[in-house]
Amino acid sequence: MKYVLVEHGQVTKTRLPRTGTLKDGSTVSNYNLLPHEILLAEGWLPLIDDPPETDDKHRAVRTGYEIYGDRVEAIYSIEEIIPPPIQTEELVEQAQIKAQKLAVKSLIQNDSLSTEEIIELAPLFPAYEVGKVYKVGDIFTYKRSLFEVVQEHTSQEGWKPDVEASLYKNHTPKGENVINGG
Repeated sequence: MKYVLVEHGQVTKTRLPRTGTLKDGSTVSNYNLLPHEILLAEGWLPLIDDPPETDDKHRAVRTGYEIYGDRVEAIYSIEEIIPPPIQTEELVEQAQIKAQKLAVKSLIQNDSLSTEEIIELAPLFPAYEVGKVYKVGDIFTYKRSLFEVVQEHTSQEGWKPDVEASLYKNHTPKGENVINGG
């Protein structure tokens, strides 16, 4: 059981010491192992500390104590967890990736990349996903080739990029076959 020391109507200590001095002035080792009745006589009360349940976006924060004659109950408030701000390096990295994608996107749309260049640049773009909402102009990889969305839709199992030409433009260079593989 946990105890707190109550003095003058306030919680002043929240942990039992290993060695302490009793009100009569005697020093006691193993103070934290004293019987319940002695701890009560010394001003210690049992602590009821049941933080409320929270989700991953909130936390319980102890804001005080409610003191009763036979116990003390911890009081909690629920606070929103505010994620730390994105560091400058992360923002720069995100901006660089975005700039690379924009620069490559115009090269892709102008069909000015070789097969080897497409393979090298493909990791800049996400892989095709079934069940994803695609907007016109989105570019993704599929079988190591780059495809551009030409009609907004939610992808479905039967609408694979290498089969459904009405939804996607294949940016594999002219005269080349779609690259098979991952």
